Amino acid sequence: MGLFKKTPQPEPQREQPKPEIQTEVTSVAVNLTDKMMKVELEDGKAFLDRAEVKGIDDRIRITSRGIVVAEITKRSKTYAELEPRIGQSAKDMAIEAKEGDYGAYFRVKLKFESTKITI
Repeated sequence: MGLFKKTPQPEPQREQPKPEIQTEVTSVAVNLTDKMMKVELEDGKAFLDRAEVKGIDDRIRITSRGIVVAEITKRSKTYAELEPRIGQSAKDMAIEAKEGDYGAYFRVKLKFESTKITI
């Protein structure tokens, strides 16, 4: 009766490797002209805790909490630098007014954070 029927033995449980969570921070710094900036800085510096890079028609808009901070046209060198970041949200953004050989400009630093999970 029990000669040919064997009760199946449960397989030993293998330990599942714990996933590793890595956070990568990438910074992008661009120069914007006075015409590109849509806000006025009182002290020549500003820090925003969130920012979004949006592509609208042939322009890139940098917004923070619904406020348009800058608008970059396709003819600008900055457009090519920010084009891969369209649709991403930056963790923070720092703006600093500077004076250069060709006049006043704004140095904008965007810090992007991405999470990578490896098993």
